[in-house]
Amino acid sequence: MLLHFSFFLPLLAMIFPVIFTGKQITVTSGKKLLKTMFIILGVTVPGMLIFSERYTTSLMDKGYTECQGFPSGWMPGMAKKYAIEPSLCTRH
Repeated sequence: MLLHFSFFLPLLAMIFPVIFTGKQITVTSGKKLLKTMFIILGVTVPGMLIFSERYTTSLMDKGYTECQGFPSGWMPGMAKKYAIEPSLCTRH
């Protein structure tokens, strides 16, 4: 959720002057805002990947195992289910 919000803040900053004053932002301001947007994206994506890897490693260190298949209610590939015992993977 935070990625969506922070990524689109510069785009919202481009729209607000048009809505409230009826004037577009300058080209220079637009370039700065787009640069900011790409910096946010460049920091957020690696941060998400690092967090995911560390979280998974932390679960494995605590003795959890990754269940096969997809958790119910999730889109395929969007979530993983972990359990302390493999027999618990079949329970919902």
